[in-house]
Amino acid sequence: MNKKLSLSLLLLSALFMPVFAQPKMTVDQVMEKAIAAMGGRAAFNKLTSTVTKGDVRVPSQGITGNFEIHHKTPNKFVVTQTFGQMGSFTQGFDGKTGWELSPMTGGARKMEGPELEMLKREASFNSFLKWKTLYKKAEMLGLRKVGNQQAYAIRFTPASGKPVTQYYDAKTFLLVKYEMVIEGPMGTVPTETILSNYRTVSGVKMPFAMKQSAAGVEIQMTIKEIKTNVAIPDSKFVMPKE
Repeated sequence: MNKKLSLSLLLLSALFMPVFAQPKMTVDQVMEKAIAAMGGRAAFNKLTSTVTKGDVRVPSQGITGNFEIHHKTPNKFVVTQTFGQMGSFTQGFDGKTGWELSPMTGGARKMEGPELEMLKREASFNSFLKWKTLYKKAEMLGLRKVGNQQAYAIRFTPASGKPVTQYYDAKTFLLVKYEMVIEGPMGTVPTETILSNYRTVSGVKMPFAMKQSAAGVEIQMTIKEIKTNVAIPDSKFVMPKE
């Protein structure tokens, strides 16, 4: 090959390498950028509670309903989904006890084992900031494709239960997808959730659209409103007696 041509190709390669090369990032670096992208620690720490309301659809089965989530610092959580004649399905955690109430069980059921541990992590308010204490291990899996986006994939492994893999957009550093295994009385169900339509609420960016796939069924959730720092009585999270 002509030496001048070889030199030219070498120079071109050096010139465009920064464009094509993907920077290697650690878990800590990605998470710090993600926290900053969502509003920063100061904004998160100003929140003491959230009340979220929205609609839920299962297109393949023609099912529609609504949901309501109450979340309060430090670790109180309750979510209710209502589907017309099917009734309401509720899961809650009062800081100690995790429970479920549904027409299928006929009464309140206490959660135990991996199912309870998963709910505890979900109930931790501002869990986004507490990943180092909620998980015993965090591994950078590198860049992965999420739709048309490149995203940093991080696998978080809890002390008890299955790992959770989260995907952070390589440009915006917003969480765009997560994969987890739901464990319960019916066994284990792998799930994939896509998050989108981020909006700023009280200084923090939150997703207003979620699409979850589980056992071949797609569930679409659209958030209508999120209220912050609402006074929520502790009784809201307590397991019903009947």
